[in-house]
Amino acid sequence: MASEPPQVEPLRIDVERAILLAMENNKSLIVQRMTPEISRTFEDEQRAVFDPVVSGQGSQRRAVADRLSRAGSGTESQIADTATGLIAVDKLFSTGTTVGLDASTNYTDSSLYSDTFVSNRLGVSVTQALLRGRDVRVNLAAVHQAGIDIQISEYELRGFMEALVEQVEGSFYDYALAQRQIAIYTDSLQLAEQQMTEVEERIHIGTLAETELAAAQAEVALRRENLITARSNLARERLKLIRLLNPSDPIDWDMEIQLEYRTALSDTPLDPVDQHVQVALKMRPDVNQARLLIRRGELQIVRTRNGLLPRLDAFINYGKSGYARTFSDAVNELDGNSYDLEAGLVFELPAGNRAARARHTRAVVSRQQSIKALENLIQLVQVDVRSAYVVVTST
Repeated sequence: MASEPPQVEPLRIDVERAILLAMENNKSLIVQRMTPEISRTFEDEQRAVFDPVVSGQGSQRRAVADRLSRAGSGTESQIADTATGLIAVDKLFSTGTTVGLDASTNYTDSSLYSDTFVSNRLGVSVTQALLRGRDVRVNLAAVHQAGIDIQISEYELRGFMEALVEQVEGSFYDYALAQRQIAIYTDSLQLAEQQMTEVEERIHIGTLAETELAAAQAEVALRRENLITARSNLARERLKLIRLLNPSDPIDWDMEIQLEYRTALSDTPLDPVDQHVQVALKMRPDVNQARLLIRRGELQIVRTRNGLLPRLDAFINYGKSGYARTFSDAVNELDGNSYDLEAGLVFELPAGNRAARARHTRAVVSRQQSIKALENLIQLVQVDVRSAYVVVTST
């Protein structure tokens, strides 16, 4: 004989435990909690701009060609094998300075000569932005914006959690109300059936006309329909609450829920409404997020204003070279007299600079829009808090 499945204990919760379960297990909240971690990767990405970059290159080439004979008449065949290698390290600093170090070697073996030829070079280069890209604040603006984006994502998470708490509380009491409606409609149906029975008895003894039975039957049918609707609503509210709480993984959708709550609220005196408004303006996530967007817009203005400047960079390159028949001998020759030195300026300015002007105008207008949006949000907060205060004090 097959054993009966184990009885599943009902989920007994009050509103506080319901909120805790949702904070721990709600799937939507788990997804939302990943957003700040994703935002932190963008900050690391922006900081990586100032990390050293190591690069290298190696190649080998063979050339077979005819050339004018060294005797001055006719041509002669030449086979030249070359191999080159390069390794370099470059780093950008927040001051707009780029420093590079490089080491290169070049090996040549030509059929025209009996000896091979090797040249080695060590070089250093420094480039300094004189106009565009010179300001430290400009160069770090993207990093600071990424940091603000992290704070914004954290406030978004906080706002999502507050909204989830509100949903759980609402669903908890909606389910309690649905249970109460079942009891009310059940009693109402029993009363209607009792009245219909009395009507039938009175018709049977002849004290009431048979036409009165139709009205009693219609009332019973109406109240039975109300009870069916209430049971359907109770089932939907139970599923909604189970999804919000996610008490088990996987969810047992047939789980019974038993609510524990008080029908009477404690009479707690309220602070003046202005104090509640000030707390809301200081703590509400949407208000803080709007303030951060203004700060982010200010940094964007700094970045786009920098784009209005022409590019003017000063650079200097210095290298020491060594030449010999072998690689080791060429290395030893690096402390010789052979060197190269180059210095100069690089200038660049698009005609009209329309793209940079458009970006700067967009940043300025967007910041003004953010300021007006914050002012509008402050008004909405005032209305929300004061309206809630009126509701609480009038009940």
